[in-house]
Amino acid sequence: GIPELLENVISIYESGNNSHNVKVPYGRVLEKSIGFMCRDLLSNGFSTLGMPKRYVGIKLLEGDKEVENAIREHDKGK
Repeated sequence: GIPELLENVISIYESGNNSHNVKVPYGRVLEKSIGFMCRDLLSNGFSTLGMPKRYVGIKLLEGDKEVENAIREHDKGK
């Protein structure tokens, strides 16, 4: 939940890790779904528009209409 997220954010900040590749753990069930989504994106040839596939997978699981529409429009032109 939120306390765990804040704990992770503080830990990363205090460690001095300025990497942009921080992976927030979402729990076993969601991580499995994110993995399936990433695999399906790649195996079906969908573009992630230069965004990390994990980010796109999470946004699609959230039902993010902007990401859905951007991918749909980009892949329509192929």
